[in-house]
Amino acid sequence: MKNREIEKIVKKYANLVYRIAFTMLKNQSDAEDIFQDVFMKLCTENVSFISEEHQKAWIIRVTKNKCLDFLKRSCNKTSTELDENIEYKTKESKTYVLDEVLKLPEKYRIVIYLFYFEGYKISEISSILEINESTLKSQLVKAREMLKESLKEEF
Repeated sequence: MKNREIEKIVKKYANLVYRIAFTMLKNQSDAEDIFQDVFMKLCTENVSFISEEHQKAWIIRVTKNKCLDFLKRSCNKTSTELDENIEYKTKESKTYVLDEVLKLPEKYRIVIYLFYFEGYKISEISSILEINESTLKSQLVKAREMLKESLKEEF
């Protein structure tokens, strides 16, 4: 793939990759690391895309997989809690609803994010995340219930 093509892809999907990584990891620094990993993979692998949809699905799937790998690795490491006063939010995440979405377990965060924030259909999310549609529907129902419970006092 030529540098110009890679540059176009990075510009087109930069925000998407960062938002998905941040949604899954809830940490700006880790999301930035995943961002770099995703686009490094694009640069180093000989990837050819059939269509725009295929390109976007590949970007999302790689982002999700890099995040899952990161979470697996980080489970084995000890960590220190950061001061709660440190600002972790981006401009897009300053709403109460998104804060509540970020509190959901990872498997629910990603499906809610792709469905409501990115506007994907269930069949598309199922294909991108490589999970059964019925499983995805169950996850959406459970995530909605969890959000309804956490948001009921606010609304």
